[in-house]
Amino acid sequence: SQEASLVLRELALKYPNDVYYVYRDFPLSDIHPLSQMAAESGECAADQGMFWPFHDKVYQNQNRLETDSFVQFAQQLNMDVDLFENCLTSGKHTDEVIEDYLDGLEASVRGTPTFFLNGNRIAGSIPADVLDSLVQSVISAQ
Repeated sequence: SQEASLVLRELALKYPNDVYYVYRDFPLSDIHPLSQMAAESGECAADQGMFWPFHDKVYQNQNRLETDSFVQFAQQLNMDVDLFENCLTSGKHTDEVIEDYLDGLEASVRGTPTFFLNGNRIAGSIPADVLDSLVQSVISAQ
C-alpha cells in the first residue's frame, strides 16, 4: 500500500546505517488487472531515475488507472516519454517483474504489503509506530 511504502521510506531515512529498503514487485493481476503494467512502468521509470516519483503517482491514482495513465504520469513527471513508451511496449522489464513475483511466492508472499525484517516475514499493513518499534528491536539485537 502507499502508506506502507511511505513508512518504510521514512524508516530508511531515519536509520540510514541500519535499514536497507528493497522494493520488489508483486503484481496481483487477478485483483488489479493493470498491476503487471504498473510494475513494468515503474521499472521503466527507474531506468530514468524516477522510480519513487512514478511509484507515488501510481498509488495516488490507483483507483482510476487506465492503460494510458502510465504514459500520462511519465509526461507529468517530465520524463523522456518516447524512451518510457519504448521501454514499456518492448516488454523490457516483463521478465524482471515476473521473477520478483515468483520469488515472492517462493517466500510465502500471498498479498501486499508483505515485509521481511532480517528474513522474518510480516504480512499485512503495520502501523508506523509498531513498524518503527520492530525496526528498533532488530537494530538493538545486532
